[in-house]
Amino acid sequence: MGPLLLLVPLTLLMPSRVEVGETRHLSDARGRHVYVIDQESREWQGRLLDVSPETIVLDIQSTSRQFTLAQITRVDAKGDSIKDGVIKGALFGLLLGAVLGQSGDAAARGSLTWAVLGMGLDALHSHKDVVYKAPGPSVTLKW
Repeated sequence: MGPLLLLVPLTLLMPSRVEVGETRHLSDARGRHVYVIDQESREWQGRLLDVSPETIVLDIQSTSRQFTLAQITRVDAKGDSIKDGVIKGALFGLLLGAVLGQSGDAAARGSLTWAVLGMGLDALHSHKDVVYKAPGPSVTLKW
């Protein structure tokens, strides 16, 4: 049962990534720090000010810059910090300690160990969430 208990926190702490090509998810990132990758593979960083069906507006060092969605390959939003990995790890450590009947110093050491493990696993994550990905080229096969 020991190795199986390791799978639970590892599954909970693994980064997940969802790639979408719809502007409604892009509008959810309004006000957040984003990274825009254009068709020439240049990265633009700034705060997302506005989203429309055809354009986005970024605040880059107090200057507004407008991009059409046709110019954009991908938009990533800045994600969470590593502290949520610490919190998840510590909570799992406390839960595991309670299940195993630990208390006092043993429970604290276990929780601290899992917090450090959670921080380490979360540090491996890029902390960027894809909020827009341009649709790929369509391929037509002719026989």
